[in-house]
Amino acid sequence: MARMPRVLILHQQTAYHVISRTALDGYPFGEQEKSLLLTIIQQLSSVYFCEVLGFCLMGNHFHLLVTMRPEDEVSDEEVKESFQRRYGDEYTLMTGQIPFYCQKWTSLSEYVKEIKQGFTQLSPACRQEPRFVAWLLNRASPGIQQKAWPERDLLGRAVYPVN
Repeated sequence: MARMPRVLILHQQTAYHVISRTALDGYPFGEQEKSLLLTIIQQLSSVYFCEVLGFCLMGNHFHLLVTMRPEDEVSDEEVKESFQRRYGDEYTLMTGQIPFYCQKWTSLSEYVKEIKQGFTQLSPACRQEPRFVAWLLNRASPGIQQKAWPERDLLGRAVYPVN
């Protein structure tokens, strides 16, 4: 039987129970992986307009109880502050970009997607998994396939050494 579609409630602050299971065999989340996942959740929760009410990190999945603020309750100033927390002084937020980031950072789907992508990019267990490497290379451009993996910070941004 097919899974029922997710229900998102718009225009009011709502609590959601999120469950995400890994595709890896067995129980790949050891203490190191759980610590990394928790750090990613903390970092992204400081950027997204959400509040984590509770969580549980298990051996092959995690649960989050999270509230998301609606887009119409977020001010331009709050978006600018989140942008500064996310990117620091490295980038400048243009006024025309505020609606894009407001929509992105109030989206439950985007929040969970970034948690999962950030973990997948940073976790040694995922990077050594042949299915993950094949999935990534099938979607990367030919120029990227030939380059080494860049180091990444906790938010998943590529960090290149300064020569």
